[in-house]
Amino acid sequence: MNILFVCTHNRCRSILAEAIFSSHAGNLALNVKSAGSQPAGKVHPESLLALSRNNIPCEYLQSQSWEDFSQWPCDLIITVCDSAAQESCPHYFSSAQVLHWPLKDPSSIEGSESQRIEAFDKLVSQLQSAANEFCNRIKASGPKSAIDCLIEYGAKHKETSNSVAL
Repeated sequence: MNILFVCTHNRCRSILAEAIFSSHAGNLALNVKSAGSQPAGKVHPESLLALSRNNIPCEYLQSQSWEDFSQWPCDLIITVCDSAAQESCPHYFSSAQVLHWPLKDPSSIEGSESQRIEAFDKLVSQLQSAANEFCNRIKASGPKSAIDCLIEYGAKHKETSNSVAL
């Protein structure tokens, strides 16, 4: 299964999701990437620090465009910011299932360094929980049940986010 996490700038939430889901994949036939419709060109430094604090490999991560994946056989797209969810996916993703997770952007926190660290670590924890559940469901019940788990995760976080209606 090929999963693409999409955020407008591909520098924070989608990057974190890519790294975390990739680290949980183990020996599953799971390829995880991330991209942006308007990529920033570099990963947010606090994203890399949060991954490092949680011992999640991040050396390979880069901010890139979804155009870089025009030939990639994507099965599932998960948008993780509201602005990306409102954009139309390019035609080359037309066969992919699209889900939306309205995740809060920890890089937008205006506060102390400890408040920003807490926001990043909270998101990392949430994504680790989702990745763990997803991978366990694939092993136990197969891809369909695992995708249902991702749908449930998005619905649960919709209630607690500052997102717009889908």
